[in-house]
Amino acid sequence: MKRIVKKIAVGLSAVGMAGSSLIVAGAVLEPASAAGTCPNNNWSNVVNTRVNNNFSTGGVNIRTGDSVNCTPIGQGQPGHDTLLHCNNYNGSWNWNHLRDITNGKVGWVRVDNLDIWTINPC
Repeated sequence: MKRIVKKIAVGLSAVGMAGSSLIVAGAVLEPASAAGTCPNNNWSNVVNTRVNNNFSTGGVNIRTGDSVNCTPIGQGQPGHDTLLHCNNYNGSWNWNHLRDITNGKVGWVRVDNLDIWTINPC
């Protein structure tokens, strides 16, 4: 069931619900910093929310963990579809674990590179 939510917090506009998980229009929430874990295998397929054409720019790195210091394993492009799994806040940024359906890569993307992201915790 999908329902539209108008506002969840200052600066965040919700796009809708997928099951019990809130899907949020991407927004930069914190200043840049790399505090994540490489690799970060602490995620779960609790949510599988498909979003078409979800990368906001070309050449978005899909990484092994939730930090810009983690190894890129592929790149997302604006026309690529994603399957969102879960979200992790690394102390500075929110990161979504996802599958890029178009190229098959599975990894972490910082949410400011996505048009829509999930806040479902990993």
